[in-house]
Amino acid sequence: MARPERMIKPTEIRTVVEHGELIEDYPEDARGHSCLLYGRGNGNRSIHVVCSPKTDYLAIITAYLPSRDEWEQDRRTKENFMNCIHCQGAMRRSTAPFNIDRNGYHVVFDSVPAWICGQCGEPYFEEREVDVIQGAIRVLDERTRTLVPEGDAPATHVS
Repeated sequence: MARPERMIKPTEIRTVVEHGELIEDYPEDARGHSCLLYGRGNGNRSIHVVCSPKTDYLAIITAYLPSRDEWEQDRRTKENFMNCIHCQGAMRRSTAPFNIDRNGYHVVFDSVPAWICGQCGEPYFEEREVDVIQGAIRVLDERTRTLVPEGDAPATHVS
């Protein structure tokens, strides 16, 4: 055996199946419904188990130790390997500012979680962050409507 430390014992697989956490579900998989479970094995090491629920049993498809290169530090979140749509540079998780001039006010969010292109610096915001920003802007639009007389544009800075 070339790497015995990578061997996963049947008892570890059972522990993940019985006490682990569902981290991905594939109900439309071409081979039938399957899912990815996360749990801890001997020595508190992270283990992933891919399984498929059948009528009379649970089929274990594979079990593996999640790679640091493919999974975030929590071993529950898959590292996204994206390329920038502008320059095809590799994206990395970081933060970026977001600015908008709207209806007579200027909004600045100094540090929003984003994917940043390592080559051109272009930020990409995920749906959750976009929803939060849009919600804040809706509230500001509502609350400032009475402050802005027709044709005037007061200077407002929100950080």
